[in-house]
Amino acid sequence: YLRKILYCEIPEQVFQSLAFRGHRPNNALLVLADVCYRRALLPMHPSCSGPDITLARLAIYLRAHWLRMPLRLLLPHLWRKAWH
Repeated sequence: YLRKILYCEIPEQVFQSLAFRGHRPNNALLVLADVCYRRALLPMHPSCSGPDITLARLAIYLRAHWLRMPLRLLLPHLWRKAWH
């Protein structure tokens, strides 16, 4: 997204070191992630708001938690966060 949004030059070596280790997400998942991140990374400004952007930010928020916690801990955690 540094390349796609900010047009930063990143050495190819960086991408090679971050290459998938024997498994790669399917293309549909990569397209969905691309759609979500492009919307979620828009500025927090009224001109850049809407239901699709809110949903994208929620999806990124939930994914970040999902990567850090197993589901049996994540669901109670999110429940508490939502109501307290």
